[in-house]
Amino acid sequence: MNIIYLRTFFVSYVLFIALCVAVIAPLWWYNRKRSPEIALWLIDYILQFMGLLLITLRDVIPDFFSIIVADIFLIGGTIILYIGLGRYVKKNIRQFHNYIMLAVFTAVQTYFTYIYPDGAWRTINLCIALFYICAQASWLMLRGADRSLRSATRTTGIVFAFFCLVSVVQVIVNLIVPETHTFIVSNLFGIFAVMMYQILFVALTFALFLMVSRRLSIELEKKRLQREQEGRIIRTRLSLLEFAMTHSLDEVLQKTLDEVGDLVESPIGFYHFVEEDQKTLSLQAWSTRTLNEFCKAEGKGMHYAIDQAGVWTDCVLQKRAVIHNDYLSLPHRKGMPEGHAAVIRELVVPIMRGGKVMAILGVGNKPSDYDEEDMNTVSVLADVAWEITRRKKAEEQIKHLATHDLLTDLPSLRLAKDRLSSALNLARRYKKGAAVMFIDLDGFKSVNDTLGHDVGDYVLKEVARRLLSSVRETDTVARVGGDEFLIIATEIQSPDNAAQIAEKVIRSVSQPIIINGRQATVGTSIGISLFPDHSEDMDNLIKLADEAMYKVKNAGKNNYRFVNS
Repeated sequence: MNIIYLRTFFVSYVLFIALCVAVIAPLWWYNRKRSPEIALWLIDYILQFMGLLLITLRDVIPDFFSIIVADIFLIGGTIILYIGLGRYVKKNIRQFHNYIMLAVFTAVQTYFTYIYPDGAWRTINLCIALFYICAQASWLMLRGADRSLRSATRTTGIVFAFFCLVSVVQVIVNLIVPETHTFIVSNLFGIFAVMMYQILFVALTFALFLMVSRRLSIELEKKRLQREQEGRIIRTRLSLLEFAMTHSLDEVLQKTLDEVGDLVESPIGFYHFVEEDQKTLSLQAWSTRTLNEFCKAEGKGMHYAIDQAGVWTDCVLQKRAVIHNDYLSLPHRKGMPEGHAAVIRELVVPIMRGGKVMAILGVGNKPSDYDEEDMNTVSVLADVAWEITRRKKAEEQIKHLATHDLLTDLPSLRLAKDRLSSALNLARRYKKGAAVMFIDLDGFKSVNDTLGHDVGDYVLKEVARRLLSSVRETDTVARVGGDEFLIIATEIQSPDNAAQIAEKVIRSVSQPIIINGRQATVGTSIGISLFPDHSEDMDNLIKLADEAMYKVKNAGKNNYRFVNS
């Protein structure tokens, strides 16, 4: 067997590592603020250089330095590199087992150096330790890193895998080939092993350099996509605000869900209110695709308890956004109602105000897993939807107060006239009649004077309720004065229809009203004008009904009377 001195190869190995240090040093310098963990890579390279330099001086310096210290530098440096790689890919890896391995490795090297000198077993021990670290590094780069980074870390992981392969082969060869008694002398495989480690170390250097470059490219691309997404969100927000100016709340919520679905690639979307008790849901809106393609379940406007709802209400209980990327595996999920869309994965965001959940916006069935970026997108537009909802409700409340009586919540005279105008237009179109009934309560002043204004207010609200129960849904009951009311009855075929309504009102209102054990009784005087019999003018119909009501008052009260009767 040819015996060749290896010192020359180790010298070249040391020179190559010095060159690699010269490559890693500027890589660390230019990225020290963005990725300070690259400093650990540089430390490893320096330790590798020092370790190989000490090995090159074998038989020149004491064995403690050329064997023990040199091997500690090689394996310890590789551990430091592994720690740096873990930090680079944002993985907090415990190293206790590696520190124990380093201690055991050092003890074994010391044993085979001073107590039972054996170069082959020292080489085997070194290769096993190297394999142990490189296998972890290979797994970290190939499988442990986040999916978004694996395209950048894959090459580095492959290089570490080759380190493992060479180490395994070297262990096998050293177990089979007889030991050579001089370290600097070896067979052809020793030369080949040194050359392979040298090539792999250079490859690792360029793989690390490439990994940093690719990760930077990935981050730049991610930032570009984030800016594009932020721009889309801003445009969507402005579009929704503009849309809300000319559309109803239900239309705005549905459009919001449609836009959110497009932004996060989700065919399912829903928006539900949470009641003040934080225990009850009010089903409100679904996206267009949900209604057209997926969900046929009934429920708009329905109220039901949160604890009876599905796992998507976890966001209410936890008061934070929740992601269920593996919905079917959830142990606490509940069955879907008939006609409900099948759920694969979901993202649900609560809209919080003052520590309470006001509403829920959820999306579902994205082709891939939901992530934090999706959560941020949905959260922003969920807040936009709530602000629009709050504004719309405030506008509706202001409009309602302007057209309704504050005490009884009945339409005011202004709204009653609008409805009467519409009723008369429909009556003209379909050749039908209508009736205007002017109502004044009998004995209400006495109730106020004897029982107090609080009781009087209660009586007015109760009378309003009884009036509403006496007419059809198409009719209108309005409060036009202190104790004066107006009924607009549509589709009147004959005066008898109006008379029947008046008689029902008189019977209902005349029933005693009990409040806190006290009894109040009022009557009603009703004047009735008919369209088109008595007039076709809206204001004149009201005036004539008012005059007829006063005739009832003068004739004995608690009765009804038609105009000119």
